[in-house]
Amino acid sequence: MSKTSTKTIEQFHALIQARYDLSLVEKRASYVIINEVGARLAESGKVGKTPREDLELRIKTTRMTKANLELREVYDALKSLSEKSITIVDGAKTVNTRFISRYEHQKHLMNIDVVVPHVMLPYITAFAEHFTAERFAVAMSIGTKHGQRFYEYCLQYGDNDDNPEHAFSGYFCFTLQELVHKLKLDNKYRRFAHIKECVIGAARKELKTLYDAGRCAFYFEHDDERSGKAVERLHFYVYRRLDG
Repeated sequence: MSKTSTKTIEQFHALIQARYDLSLVEKRASYVIINEVGARLAESGKVGKTPREDLELRIKTTRMTKANLELREVYDALKSLSEKSITIVDGAKTVNTRFISRYEHQKHLMNIDVVVPHVMLPYITAFAEHFTAERFAVAMSIGTKHGQRFYEYCLQYGDNDDNPEHAFSGYFCFTLQELVHKLKLDNKYRRFAHIKECVIGAARKELKTLYDAGRCAFYFEHDDERSGKAVERLHFYVYRRLDG
C-alpha cells in the first residue's frame, strides 16, 4: 500500500470519528457536497493532492432537493454547515473547522454555489474516495442522523476481523464517554437507557431493516460492559454481506 493511500485511509477514518452533531438533512447535504468534491477533483486530476485553496463548487439545486427536501430546508442545512463546528483528530493534529465556509444562490439560477474550506478538503476528498455510488445511495436512504453515523462506523470497521470462526466481520469499541463526546450527546439524555434505546438501538434497528431488505451491506449488534451498575464500555460487532 502506498504512503498516499495509507494517509487517505487515515483521513477517511478521521472524518468518520470526528466530533460534530448534524441533523439528518444537514448530513444529506454534506453527502452531496462530498460527492461533488470527489467528482470535481477526479475531473481535474487532482485526487490525492493536498489542496492549498478553498474549493468553490456549483451544485445543481435538483441534486440538493431530490431527497424529498424543499429549497428552504436546503438553505437551512447549508447555513448550519457553515456555522456548526467539526473537530477532527488527525494523528497528532487536531483541526476545528466548518464543513463549508459559505453558500450563495441566486433564485433565478438552477445552481447553488458552495465554498469548502481548504482545511476540510483532505478529509472530504478521502471520504469521497471510499464513498462509492452504492454507499452514497445507502447513506441518503437512511432516515436518522444516528443511523447515518453508525453506518459510517460500519464502513470503517466492517472488515477488520480476521477470525473465520466469528459470525461478525468487524468490531469496534467506545467507552460511554467517548460515544457521548463524538456524537455530542452531552446533556441530551439523562440516563444510559435512553441512549441505548434512542441512539444505539434506533440506529441498529434501521440498519438491520435495510440489511434484511438487501438495501445495505452492514448492520451491527452491541454489548454493554459494566462495572457494577455503571456502563463503562460499549462493544460493537459489525455484520457484512459477502458481496457488500
